[in-house]
Amino acid sequence: MKSRQAKRRFTVRLDTLLAKMTSEVESREMDYRCISLNLAINEALKFYRDERATDCSIENDGDMLLVQWGPTPENWEIDALDESLFGFELTRQFIKPGFWEDAMFQLRFTYCYEMDEALKEITSRNKWCREPDRKSLAEFASFIKSSEAYAAVVKRTPVRVSLVFDCVD
Repeated sequence: MKSRQAKRRFTVRLDTLLAKMTSEVESREMDYRCISLNLAINEALKFYRDERATDCSIENDGDMLLVQWGPTPENWEIDALDESLFGFELTRQFIKPGFWEDAMFQLRFTYCYEMDEALKEITSRNKWCREPDRKSLAEFASFIKSSEAYAAVVKRTPVRVSLVFDCVD
């Protein structure tokens, strides 16, 4: 019974974080599908800096931010493997200590762009930000915004934008 209660409390806290993010977007009268990639990055960094899942240990990689890009692989859950799309994704990952298998959640903001020759030349990459401190976030933002992928897609119109919060198995 104790583990169910702990898991429930954890989920409620994450739901609260998700609700807070959603209400911020709605208060600005924005549809997440219309948010520019640049604004999404800035908001993800701000959200990571300001909002904590109190029962996820930063010291044990329980609350991290990920950026990844490249041809959309199967694990991005877009529409299975779709190499006709180039994905740029920001992911906030939460892991509750002691519940590795059952309590890993991700909030993923994914931008998909139609693949072309220029995007095919870009190497797939990913990078984790493990600390919400100013220095780590500045380095992470610099990594993203100085990347070839960001430069290639920032002014493009995505063919699809998704915002998904789920449990990862």
